[in-house]
Amino acid sequence: MEKFNLMPYFLGTVVVKQDGNPYFFNIVLTQEAIKAVGVINEITRVFLEENVPVLFFKASVPPTETSGEIRIIVSADLKDSKQAEKIVSKLRRSKFVTKVDFAPPLFKGVGVDNWSYPIMIWNDQAIIFRTFIIGRFLRWGWEKIGAGFGGILYRAFLRPAARPTTGFILGWPGAGRSL
Repeated sequence: MEKFNLMPYFLGTVVVKQDGNPYFFNIVLTQEAIKAVGVINEITRVFLEENVPVLFFKASVPPTETSGEIRIIVSADLKDSKQAEKIVSKLRRSKFVTKVDFAPPLFKGVGVDNWSYPIMIWNDQAIIFRTFIIGRFLRWGWEKIGAGFGGILYRAFLRPAARPTTGFILGWPGAGRSL
């Protein structure tokens, strides 16, 4: 059996750079960009030409059967809004870019991704809790409700997930197997 080498994946919407100016850019791409070679290189080259460090980079690509924009989110440490406008102007020259916006830092050293909400997994909105919150929720449920809390969790979460999960693993038609 194949061994997985799992590593943490950090969802980011905030960049903190002490004594920096983390600007965020929302770069919307054409549908053709997904199959084109060198698009990411073209985008990062703009930041290289401006001699600014890229602090954060992520792509949001909707599944094939879903409508939605292909977006690249970049945070970079810039001097000022004038430099951000220059980067926007350069990015707009790409034949694969349909729209570019930027967000200045909230305050010195802190920038925020203003566009990436809600978090989606396939076509569903995902709700993500910190481990601490889930731990408190589970402890509260068992203390206040007792053994019946396990039944509530099973009916609300595990049971509805069982059929599509099993179907995906076994390859049942229509069970969401569209990787």
